[in-house]
Amino acid sequence: MKWKAISKSDTIIYKGIGILMIVVHNFMHIFPNIKQNEDFFWPGRFYNYLKYMWAQPQNSIEYSFSFFGHFGVQIFIFLSAYGLTKKYKNTKIEYSVFIKNRVLKIYPIFLWAILFAYIIVGTYFGGLTGSVVLFLNTADAVLLKILLLSNFIPGYTFLPIGPWWFIPFIFQFYFIFPFLFYWYKRKGNSILIILSLITIGFSFITHTHVGGVSFYQNIIGHFPEFAFAIYIANNDEKGINFPNWIIFTSVFIFILGNFYEFFWYFNHLTVIIIFLSVLNLLKDKIYKLKLVSNFLYFVGSISMALFLVNGFLRAPFVTWAMEINNPLITILLSLLSLIIAILVSILLTKTESYMRNKVGKKTFIFVFIVILLASIKKYLNV
Repeated sequence: MKWKAISKSDTIIYKGIGILMIVVHNFMHIFPNIKQNEDFFWPGRFYNYLKYMWAQPQNSIEYSFSFFGHFGVQIFIFLSAYGLTKKYKNTKIEYSVFIKNRVLKIYPIFLWAILFAYIIVGTYFGGLTGSVVLFLNTADAVLLKILLLSNFIPGYTFLPIGPWWFIPFIFQFYFIFPFLFYWYKRKGNSILIILSLITIGFSFITHTHVGGVSFYQNIIGHFPEFAFAIYIANNDEKGINFPNWIIFTSVFIFILGNFYEFFWYFNHLTVIIIFLSVLNLLKDKIYKLKLVSNFLYFVGSISMALFLVNGFLRAPFVTWAMEINNPLITILLSLLSLIIAILVSILLTKTESYMRNKVGKKTFIFVFIVILLASIKKYLNV
């Protein structure tokens, strides 16, 4: 297969596909029947998935998104490394400027998402004073999230909002990317291969956990996907031929990885090879379907906001779906939850953009300091 370089338009559409997988997965995986092998391997989970798919095929959408939907994260992991490699391929990276740009790109909308979460969730569950009560109960988790430390503290990775685990995780990659890219330019592909094998081996030896901290919630567990993206971005302009045996082998390993732990350690890499191969073949057809491509492009353009808000908006819809316990109603409620999340994402994006353009960096810094100091005050019980 001839690999085609990913354009900016492709990137946004791929993000649209990835975020839809993630949002629907986040809704479906709360149901008790099916749990995914995401952060650690448990062989009974895939057998359980097969058992329920056979016994209750009417729930196949719910079960499949619950088990496989989390792999949408791999699309974002790949695109993050791919985009940065393309951007800095022929440019020297100034570390302080690079990190500052990453902070200014992500933190403003993240801080607004935190405020939105407290206002919406706090009001829904506790009325007018609910936001304050919620903040007082979760300030320690917010502090650790803002400081990018939560993924290293057992029990705090998914607090206060589950999907926000990705923020500290992606910053770990940003912190090492300039150094990694420098050594890649000097040593070539060998440095990516060696580090990928070391991280896979380390995860295998430790069974992904040390001291209650999961490597698959940190960069160690996902380093091979970053490495693969750097290699692809640095070479696809010259043309890359993907032999069919690589794609078929990836499919084979991915299947085995659902049954056997050894192969599971390669699943996050093989799945991105499979996804990209399929999208590489289908993207021309996707562009011809204007309604589909336009929708994916729109969703991809607000993917960051959608990622930040879907986790705290789904609760009532999941509750109703569990109470009614009907496959069709579950799908409809998940779609309704998605629509609400899209609308709130638009509001969040416009709010952040307005404040960024009209008020400027000083207000962002002020809001950041206020939230940080308030969290520290509550965390230390001062």
